[in-house]
Amino acid sequence: MVGPPKATAGSLQEQREFELATVGYSDIPSTRPRGRPGQSSYHAHYSLADGIYETEQRDHVVQAGVHGSLESHPLPTAKRPKIRPSDLDDDFATMDFHVGHQFPAHDAPLDEVDVLERQRDGDTDDEDDDEEDFEEEVQGDTGKRKRSKTSDNPMGEWKPWLHVFLEETLRRHGLGNATLDPKCLERHAWSPLHVMQVWRDECWERTTLFEMGLVYQIGHQGGRCVYPEPTHRLMTVIHINSIHTVKYQYCSCDVSDYEHKWQQLLRNGWYPASMLYPATCVTMDILDHYRRLQVIATVNVRDFVTVLEKTTDPYGTEHTPDRYKVFKRVQRQWKFLKRVRRSGVAHDPGGLLEAKPASLVVECWACPRIGVNLPADWESVDEKYQYRYRRMFSVDANFRMNCKMRPEPRPDLPLYDGLGVQMPTEMYHAWLLQYITEEDISSCIAFAALMQKDTRFSVGLRWSGVLGVICARHEIILGLGDLQKGERYKNTDFVLYTVLSRMGLKELTVTYDIACQYKIHFYERIKALPAALHDLMLEAPVIQWALPVWHGNVHEVKCEAAESLKYKVGVGKTDGEGIERVWAVLNPFAYMTKEELPGARHDNIEDKLN
Repeated sequence: MVGPPKATAGSLQEQREFELATVGYSDIPSTRPRGRPGQSSYHAHYSLADGIYETEQRDHVVQAGVHGSLESHPLPTAKRPKIRPSDLDDDFATMDFHVGHQFPAHDAPLDEVDVLERQRDGDTDDEDDDEEDFEEEVQGDTGKRKRSKTSDNPMGEWKPWLHVFLEETLRRHGLGNATLDPKCLERHAWSPLHVMQVWRDECWERTTLFEMGLVYQIGHQGGRCVYPEPTHRLMTVIHINSIHTVKYQYCSCDVSDYEHKWQQLLRNGWYPASMLYPATCVTMDILDHYRRLQVIATVNVRDFVTVLEKTTDPYGTEHTPDRYKVFKRVQRQWKFLKRVRRSGVAHDPGGLLEAKPASLVVECWACPRIGVNLPADWESVDEKYQYRYRRMFSVDANFRMNCKMRPEPRPDLPLYDGLGVQMPTEMYHAWLLQYITEEDISSCIAFAALMQKDTRFSVGLRWSGVLGVICARHEIILGLGDLQKGERYKNTDFVLYTVLSRMGLKELTVTYDIACQYKIHFYERIKALPAALHDLMLEAPVIQWALPVWHGNVHEVKCEAAESLKYKVGVGKTDGEGIERVWAVLNPFAYMTKEELPGARHDNIEDKLN
C-alpha cells in the first residue's frame, strides 16, 4: 500500500502542495493501525480548517503545521486488533509474516480514537467479550489461530447467565414495559388479527379486538369508508398466529365496486371458504406458510389445524371453531391456483379454460427441447452426433405410494386432471379397465416385478402404488400413473407414451429395471393405445433401452453386458438410478396421502412433485 507523501519542512508553497496531496489521499477518519502483517499500518486524518495533518505509521505521529513546523510524537500503544471477516481480503490472504513485525500489546488501554473506530464498524463489545468471543490470535510463523470459547462451548457460556434469562422471560410474562394506551382500538383498525391481552388482577388474560368493540372495514384495508354497508357481520379468520373472530362490514362506495362481495375479501388478503355467505376466511399468508410445511416437512392438515387451535386456546376452556374441513378444502384450491400462476398459464389469452394437457408440468430445463434450446438444423446433423439431442428417461414403480380404499361421501375429483404430471383421470382409468392377463416368458431371470403383476397384495387398497417417468439426468419427474395391482405393462405403456408424446424427438434412451423384457413387443403394444395419444405423436421415436447400472448387476451376465446403461452410446456417466432418489424424497409423503380420498391425494402429490 502506498502511503501519503511525507511531511517535510519547506516553503509555504511546498506545504500548500502537501495539503492538497494529503487531502486527496484519504477521506476517512483517523483510525488505529490495524497491524496486519505484510501491510503498512498507515491511516491519515487531514484537516484544512485547522491546518493539522496527522499521519500514523508504525509507532509515531508526525504533525505538520501550515507554517512548516514538524513535530514527531510516539503513538500510544493500541489495543490488540481483532480480525473481522470483512478484513479477510486478498491482502490478508497473501500476508507475509516477516521477521521483526510486532503486533500492538494485548493489554493496551482502549483510547478514544479506538472507541470511535469500533462504533463506526458496528462493534460495541467490551474488551472481555473481544478476548472471549471474537478474538483470533496469530501465533508465530505458523499462522495458527486461537479458538474462541463461545464457538467451543456455547452452552457453557450461556449457563452462568441462566438466571438473567429466566428473570427476563418472567418479566415479559408480567407487566414488563406495558403501558395504558387509550388509542389501542384506533391503532388496530388496520390490524384486526393481532392477538390481544389485558392485565387483570395479577396476570394477563387473552381478549380479542372483537370483544373490545373493533369493527373492521373491508375494502379499505381497515381505513374509513364514506359509504359503508350498515350491517355488521362476524367472520372466523384463520391466521398464522391464531383463529380469530372479527366483526366487519363491507364497503359500498365506488372504491369496492365489485360484482361479488367476496371479491372484497380476496383483495383484503382473506381467502373465503365459500362464496354465497362466507363465514370463514383463511389469510393468504398462512396458506403459503402451510404449503411450505407440507411440501418440506410433510405436515398434514389435521396436525396443523390442531396447532392453531391450541395456540388460540391452550387449555380448551373456551369454544374454538372447528375449521379442519374448511382449511383442508381451501389449501387445495390455493396450491392449485399458485401452481397455475407459476406455470404462466394464467397469462395465456385463453387462460386455464384453454390450457393444454401437461401445461403445468415443469419441464427439464437443460435437456433438448424443440423450439427452446435446439439449433434449427438439429435433425440434419450427422448420425454420429445425434446423441447430443437425445433425451434420457428412467421408469420405475413405487409401491410405498399406495392409497387405501375409503368410502367417498361425495365425488372427489382432482383439480389438475391431466394438467400436471399425473395421467388424465377419465382416459387413464378407462384404459385400465380393458386390461387382460399378460403372458410373459422371462429369458433372463424370474423378476418379482413380472411375477407379481396380477398377484401383488392389494386387499383394501384403491391403488397399490404409482409408476413414474423422470428425466434420468436431472431427476425431474415428468409422468406419474396409479397402479391397481403390480407393475403391469398396460400402465407403463400409457404413462411412458404420454410423456414421449410431449417431446417430439427422433431418438431417446429409456432405463427400466426390467427393460430387457419390457422392450419386447413394445411397438406392437402401443398401437392399441387410445387414439388421443397417437394424435399427439404420429410416429414413435427410436428408443435405446437400458438397465440402470446398479439394477443391471442382478441380471444374468450376458443380459447385463448387452443391456447395462454403462455400455450404451451417448449416456456419459448417467447411472439411471435417479428415480430411486426421487422415491426416497416422495416416500415420507405416503404416510399422509395413503389415507386421503383420490382427489385430495392426486392434488397433494402434484404439489409435492412440483
